[in-house]
Amino acid sequence: MAIELTDIYEYLDNVGIKHSNIGYRYLVMAIQSGSEHMELLFKINDLYVVIAERFNKSPQSVGSSIRNAISFTNQPNKEFIVKSIMSINMSENNDSN
Repeated sequence: MAIELTDIYEYLDNVGIKHSNIGYRYLVMAIQSGSEHMELLFKINDLYVVIAERFNKSPQSVGSSIRNAISFTNQPNKEFIVKSIMSINMSENNDSN
């Protein structure tokens, strides 16, 4: 199930991720891609490869930037991305009721 970009932006804003953080753009794409292609979430490095190709960066750089952006949450990247997808989907379901 695809997630709208505006919902991702709103969620990340509510969590406190700064737009100026390089990892913000990568997180947006990670959440969007992960929601559309759940198989990418089983091996998070595959998701980094997809994002890295889009932004012409290395997968390691993408992972590091995401880690930096969410460091204050004390969650690993994969956990944060999966929880984000679940939270946004639950919010969308509640809004539609």
